[in-house]
Amino acid sequence: MPEARSAPGGPPDQLSEILAASGNQRTGPGSHGVESHQARLGASLSPPPGSVPEVVPRGEPFLTDWRDDMERIQEREQRRNLSAHRGFPRLTVGLTAVLLAGCAGSPVSDSDELVQAAWSTRAPALARPAGEAPAAEEHAEPAGPWTLERILSRIREANPTLGVARQRIAEARAVQQEAKASYLPEFSVGLQYVSTDNPGQAFGLLLNQEKLNLGPGFDPTPPRTENFRKELRFDWPLFAPGRSESKDAAGEAVEAATLARGAIERRLLNAGVQATLGLRAARDLEKVAEQTVHTVEQRLEETRKRYREGAALHADVLRLEVRLAAARQGVAQATLAVHRAESGLNRLMGRAPSASIELADETIEVGGSLPDGLDALTELARERRLDLAAKAHEVRMAGFQRRAASSHRGPILGAFGAYDIDGPEPGIDTSLDSATLGLALVLPISARTGARIQGARAAERRARAELEELALSIGSEVREASDEVSAALRTRELAETAVGAAEEAYRIVAAAQDAGGATVTDVLEAENALDQARVRLVAARAGVQIARAKLVAATGGVR
Repeated sequence: MPEARSAPGGPPDQLSEILAASGNQRTGPGSHGVESHQARLGASLSPPPGSVPEVVPRGEPFLTDWRDDMERIQEREQRRNLSAHRGFPRLTVGLTAVLLAGCAGSPVSDSDELVQAAWSTRAPALARPAGEAPAAEEHAEPAGPWTLERILSRIREANPTLGVARQRIAEARAVQQEAKASYLPEFSVGLQYVSTDNPGQAFGLLLNQEKLNLGPGFDPTPPRTENFRKELRFDWPLFAPGRSESKDAAGEAVEAATLARGAIERRLLNAGVQATLGLRAARDLEKVAEQTVHTVEQRLEETRKRYREGAALHADVLRLEVRLAAARQGVAQATLAVHRAESGLNRLMGRAPSASIELADETIEVGGSLPDGLDALTELARERRLDLAAKAHEVRMAGFQRRAASSHRGPILGAFGAYDIDGPEPGIDTSLDSATLGLALVLPISARTGARIQGARAAERRARAELEELALSIGSEVREASDEVSAALRTRELAETAVGAAEEAYRIVAAAQDAGGATVTDVLEAENALDQARVRLVAARAGVQIARAKLVAATGGVR
């Protein structure tokens, strides 16, 4: 066998340093050092074709063996290159599929389209993902007048605030799924390209590619070297402090979001009841205003007739004309109140503000099942108020988050593994593969951990304070609503008595004017008193219904 001499510029001590550097060049999961390639170095010690080794020949048999070795090396390199080129299309297709899968998803709507959807008559279009067809019942309108049950059903289906609450539940459930997924291993596929002229790194890359020549023609300063690494990796957190608490906190968030949606729905439905009662009251007031105009017109016509006969003054006619103008102005104001009430109810139902509403002629009973007594009403509110229950779950969520933050000071144990294929081409050559398995124990030491714990504790205290504040607010709301119902009942009773008296007074004064015993001023005063009494009666009757609806809302009900 020939005796190999040291190549120029590559003494044995420098070779040892490069070997040591190449052994440390690739660390971490998926890397493999010099030891994993010792079995492969035997076929790579000979110089590549075309190089001239500096050896001292010892006869023809050695040359023949060396040429045979070179031919075998060349043949193996050709097979390797062929295998790499064959694997390249498969790799390209696979990576393209991965990239397309990562980029797939529903397109994001244009801002103008979102504004148009919000401006349309159907607000639920905002809550619909882009590209999804609207449901058939989304544009359905009930045939005939709107009953209260149909109004409430429409609010459940079309109110955009409920759509927001539903999406909050979906967000909370997604966080919960993410927390559950933290117990499972994560897989990743990677492709890394490296091009370097650093001797140590190039040595390690050539070593991984089994192209390193440690024979007589060894070059300690290899030229620029390229490498493609294909990697399939997994990471599995076996033990992570706070993971269980985070999962419990996510579950509480789902419960809180679900209860909050229920509370919002009840409030909106109760607002629909109040808006319906308010619209009916506004239309009744409009009728009263129109009736007033009709009464003044009749009186004006009678006074004009008496003026032509010489039985009344021209000033009396002028006073009635002024009164008629004021009555017509009252009609205009009453009509504006009707339009506002219609717009508010349409908004609750997710309809266009100017959409017409024909209310059914029905009797609406509100608060018929409410118990008597403030204590019973308060207890009912404690049992039925879903926002109170939702806030309690938020307190529990904050408690689990505080425990999770306190656990972040503990160690983290994880398993990892990788399957790598290196090569000068992006194709897949399984003869250059390697596998790595390992465990990692990490003890986090960070000044941010203490601040995170303090923040979680403060958040829990804030949630508890908000729960106490809400409980006190509910108690005050029940008390005020109960007092408002009592006051409304008393106001209605007085208004009914006042209307009877005002009607009788107006009848007497009008008859006296016809007989010449009363002036127009007397008639105007009596007529104005009657109008005010009728308006107060209509308002008082609606006030009783609305006050009861508010009490129902305070106790957590709908109607």
